[in-house]
Amino acid sequence: MNLTRLYIVMLLFLAVSAPGAYAQTDAPGSNTLEEQFRSMKESSNSYQEYKVVRETLLNQFYNNVRDSIYTAQQRRLEAQNKINAQQQEISRLKEELESRQEALEQNEYEIAHTQLLGIDIEKETYNYIVWGIILVLLILLAIAILKYKSSNRVAVKKRNEYDTLDQEFNEFKNRSREKETKLMRDLQTERNTVEELNQRLATSQKNK
Repeated sequence: MNLTRLYIVMLLFLAVSAPGAYAQTDAPGSNTLEEQFRSMKESSNSYQEYKVVRETLLNQFYNNVRDSIYTAQQRRLEAQNKINAQQQEISRLKEELESRQEALEQNEYEIAHTQLLGIDIEKETYNYIVWGIILVLLILLAIAILKYKSSNRVAVKKRNEYDTLDQEFNEFKNRSREKETKLMRDLQTERNTVEELNQRLATSQKNK
């Protein structure tokens, strides 16, 4: 009766066990549990609808099943550890990727933007502002040059007028000086004439 129960348990185990699980046997090489069970069944004697299995074969099969379960558990544990390690690596790579993405976005932002008077603006707008300032400065420079040329022409004209006026004034002074000299000479001549007349008058009065 116990053998029957054990046989039923083994059948249920085989029904739910993985068909690809392997275990070591006393024979050379390795067979699947299904092959071992089939071999054990074929080598067992039949009694009515039952199979009589030798205890040594049953124990060996039990040990193989236990080893297979242990091996499967170990493999599952190793696989789980590998999965956990891979998940940790994936998480680390995700964090690193996010960090690099943030750094890349920051670099792209810094490349596309610049500061003007402490304000972040796009470099395209900054270029427009700079070229606008340059254009305004060029216009102011052109206006300054035109005003300078105009002022220079006015200054040259005023200087020429001043030089002409100064020359005329110098000529006037020279003429005035010559005229004054001539008048002084004429005055001196008149004084001499008057004095001479006075002397004649005085002489004529003495003779009387």
